[in-house]
Amino acid sequence: MSNETKENWKPVVGYEDIYEVSDIGRVRSFCISPAGRLMKPGTDSKGYYFLGLWKNKRPRWHRVHRLVLEAFAGPVPEDAPECCHNNGVRTDNCVENLRWGSRQNNVDDTVMHGTKVFGERVGGSVLTADVVVEIRKSYATKEWSQTELAARYGVTHRTITFVVRGETWKHVGGPITVRTEGQRSGTQFALSEEMVRAIKRDYIPGKVSQAKVAAKYGIAATTVSALVNNKIEKWRHI
Repeated sequence: MSNETKENWKPVVGYEDIYEVSDIGRVRSFCISPAGRLMKPGTDSKGYYFLGLWKNKRPRWHRVHRLVLEAFAGPVPEDAPECCHNNGVRTDNCVENLRWGSRQNNVDDTVMHGTKVFGERVGGSVLTADVVVEIRKSYATKEWSQTELAARYGVTHRTITFVVRGETWKHVGGPITVRTEGQRSGTQFALSEEMVRAIKRDYIPGKVSQAKVAAKYGIAATTVSALVNNKIEKWRHI
C-alpha cells in the first residue's frame, strides 16, 4: 500500500492506549486484543455513526466524526464547537470531509446540501406554505397588522413577525415586508430590490448615519441597521 493511500491512526482523545481512530473514520479497540480490533458503529436517529467507548468500567457514547476531528484537527474551538460534514454525507467521516464550525455553519450546510427540513415538514408546524404566502400578501397590503394576522391564523405575534420579514419560511414565496409595526400608513412598505440597493448605497459609516437614511426613506432606523448589517436573509446578496 502506498503512502498516499495509507490509513493513519491516532489515539482517541481521552482514551489514549485504549482506542484509536483513523483518518477515514474507523475506530479500533485495544481492550481485548493488543493488535487492535475494529469496532462496528451504530447509526443514531439523525444518521450519524456512534460508538460506545469504555473507561473505568463505564461506557460513554460518542459520535465518530467528533473522535476524528479531536484526534486530527485538535481541540474544539470555542467559537466553532460543532462538527460539519463538507459534502453533507453524515456517515462520511474521512478527516478531509470534516471541519469544526458554528451552529450557523451547520444550518447553512443543511440548506446547501438539501438536508434541512423546511416549513410544514417540521413536526408540530401550524402553518403551511400556502398560508405563509397568504399572510405575506395580506400584510403587504397594509390592511392587516401583525396582531390581527396572529389572531386570524391562531399563531403568536412573534411567528407572524418572522414570517412577514422572511426570517422563517425562507424557501416560500410572497412579498417580504419590513415596516414599523403600530402604524397603518406612511412608513409601512414592502421593500424592493431597488430600494434596498439605494439604502445600502446611501449609508456611509461615519458620514451618513442610519437614522438619516431611515428618515430619507420613511422607515425605522432598526430596519436600516438590519439591511446594512445583512441581517435580512432575502437581501444579503445585494
